[in-house]
Amino acid sequence: GMLALKRDYNNIHNSYSSLLNRKLEAEIAVNLEKKQKGEQFRIIDPARLPRKPISPDLIRLFMIILAVGLGVGAGLIFVLEFLDSSLKDHDKFEDDLGLAVLATIPKVYQKKDYRLKRLNQVLTAFSILVAACLLAEFVLLVFYGVEPIMQIVQNLAGI
Repeated sequence: GMLALKRDYNNIHNSYSSLLNRKLEAEIAVNLEKKQKGEQFRIIDPARLPRKPISPDLIRLFMIILAVGLGVGAGLIFVLEFLDSSLKDHDKFEDDLGLAVLATIPKVYQKKDYRLKRLNQVLTAFSILVAACLLAEFVLLVFYGVEPIMQIVQNLAGI
């Protein structure tokens, strides 16, 4: 008896408190709407992601970086060759020192040298392939933008 009445009273009291809180929240929302009546905002045109960035001009930036990179590389090669005072062949030796060359000793290559040369060739080819892929990706991004490229990648990945 008494226990059931107390339980029912608590349930009804909790329901009443919940309804009272919701009523207060609704009144607050109505008051806010009345205060902001003149400040209602509507989205007329939804925002769209631009296809290409406005700045920087990627083609111009790429050309500048390419020119600077090639210039630095060529300059470095020139400086290293200029600073290299070693004598590479017997003609240069005779011209520079005025002495006759009696004999030259050829370089003897071992298996290790051939393996290192082959590894160097493979790594060079791989580096060129990676650079070509990066260049192709850059060109695609510049001319087509990010969205179409992302769509292609998602289609390939099966997303």
